[in-house]
Amino acid sequence: MAGWSELMSGGTEHFLKGELADAVVVFRDALAEAEQLFAETDERRLLSLTMLATVLALTGEHAAAESIYRHQLAIREAAAMAEDAGLAEA
Repeated sequence: MAGWSELMSGGTEHFLKGELADAVVVFRDALAEAEQLFAETDERRLLSLTMLATVLALTGEHAAAESIYRHQLAIREAAAMAEDAGLAEA
């Protein structure tokens, strides 16, 4: 299996060429790889979510895109709350 960076590059290439169905497939693979390699709050994992959701929205899969965007937002909000709690304790 290709590494995360190569998958993201491949997905982006498909996206830029307008090959959205192919981009969805590759970005799904990139997300699966990111889930194995990176912490939930890692920017690379969050970028994988963003790119997949963006392409899904462009292909008309709005419900799926919204679900992914909401998931990403929940991760970011939880991370921000944890960071704020850490600052309050300091």
